[in-house]
Amino acid sequence: MVRTKRALWRAFKRSGNQNDYKAYRNFSNNLSVIIRKARIAYEKQLADSTDTKGFYRHIRNKLPGPVSTLQLRDDDDKITDDCATVANIFADTFSKTFTLETDSTLPTAIIPKPNVSLDSIEFPEDVICSKLKKLKLSKSPGPDAITASVLAHCAECLSLPLSLLMKQSFTSGILPFDWKTAIVRPIFKKGVKFNPCNYRPISLTSLIVKTMESIIYETLIKFLLDQHLIPEEQHGFLPGKSTISNLLCCLSNWTRHYDSS
Repeated sequence: MVRTKRALWRAFKRSGNQNDYKAYRNFSNNLSVIIRKARIAYEKQLADSTDTKGFYRHIRNKLPGPVSTLQLRDDDDKITDDCATVANIFADTFSKTFTLETDSTLPTAIIPKPNVSLDSIEFPEDVICSKLKKLKLSKSPGPDAITASVLAHCAECLSLPLSLLMKQSFTSGILPFDWKTAIVRPIFKKGVKFNPCNYRPISLTSLIVKTMESIIYETLIKFLLDQHLIPEEQHGFLPGKSTISNLLCCLSNWTRHYDSS
């Protein structure tokens, strides 16, 4: 069937006919279903079999490689792989690069006073359900250990309780402990792997609070744009704009001024 699929694709590439493409797509979709069912049947056969070696061999092939503790140089310039020592070295290194921002560093924005105010933010069930279903299954969970797979497959059942939780959390101004904490993991950049400065930290937070943050962000951005509280010169962190649109505007302004001079 795989050879037939390839032959159908070659036939479409030669002819460019849409009927040939439809035949290829129909056959390809049918083949995907057959392969998925065959894989499920094979894994069920392994689970029911008494051949434990074959079962664990299949499990090992599905899992990533062995996880080992990183090796770093300590204060005595010795290489160590002790978990507690490595964690403390990373904690000291990352804390030195952290910058605590204050309100005094924020520039004063000259914006018109809005006619209306954003009094509250809603967390509709359908919006939460849609966002949970769109989660990438490869995303790592946060401290609550709730995976994207669970949230995506149980989105319809979880949308109502999560909506109530988010509303209560937002109105009370209180976040659950697991929503405020994060798992910090070091990611190697380049250079010597024994040097902790050659790693950057990433924070794995709860996928539920990320969903809540996205709803707050979208509501806030919509309000600011509708009330014209963000100047047109702002291109960063806005939907439909980027550094490319900023450069295009600059180029247009330069060209216009050059032509008028």
